[in-house]
Amino acid sequence: PWMEHDIIYAFKATAEPTTDAWKKVRMRECLGIEIKDMVESKDKGFTFMVDMGHKVYHLMADLALDLNKWVEAIRLSMRTAREVNNSRAGRLLKNVDMVLDTFNAGGLPRMQEKLDADFARIVRENTAGPESADGVEDFLRANRALGNEVVGAIDALEAKQPPRVELRRIYLARFHEQLISRTSSYWQRFGQQITIPDLPQLISWACEYRDSLSPYGIHDERLTEGAKNLATVYRKRLMKNLAPMVQSIVKNERDSTPTTEDDGQMRSAAPYDLFKLANEAFDKVRECRRK
Repeated sequence: PWMEHDIIYAFKATAEPTTDAWKKVRMRECLGIEIKDMVESKDKGFTFMVDMGHKVYHLMADLALDLNKWVEAIRLSMRTAREVNNSRAGRLLKNVDMVLDTFNAGGLPRMQEKLDADFARIVRENTAGPESADGVEDFLRANRALGNEVVGAIDALEAKQPPRVELRRIYLARFHEQLISRTSSYWQRFGQQITIPDLPQLISWACEYRDSLSPYGIHDERLTEGAKNLATVYRKRLMKNLAPMVQSIVKNERDSTPTTEDDGQMRSAAPYDLFKLANEAFDKVRECRRK
């Protein structure tokens, strides 16, 4: 047999190796595993039984060590498959077993240490250098990875049986709060220097992260208010930046000599240029506000 994720594949013995499985058994549907007592059995080796309800499969290993590995792997697969079934995302985004082991062994202090270490590692792995006003894309790459970590952990903790609600609170209090603090600190240090084209990226991240938390009943108004404030800053800076261009178009129109077309009408490109300028700017603002 061969196991991948939550499926055991069985192959018939053939002269030539084959990749065509004779049987596929999904561990999500497994009712239980029992190790057979081989003391009074005439069979050789080490046998365990997989109860699928409608049928019981007898699997044999040559060594007791192999049997124990198979049983442990199948039980883990059964548990994981059921957690996937409970996942809101329809698939587990993160394995939190190590986090659970850390909490069970060392309590809250050890878990907080691990979360802090994970936070620092993710930032380190997703940034190319020190934070700067020119490194918005670099900063947001790390933020997205951190946000995915939060959402993945919450999804996996809720999928546990029973759901580990108390650890979800710890994750939010530690990891999520550090992410919010990191974002706020970045804006305080570099907000005045961030260019106009980079501002919509920050707005989009805040809205995307907020929306990814929403299915889990988590609503952090700081993300919504932050996106609104960034949209206001973007609009004001954009208008200030456009003012000289608008004045230049108006001045050129005023100072130029009108031209008459063949049909006898006088036409000007100034209105077209002004509307094009305004539409491009406000399309960005509207897009941010829709989010």
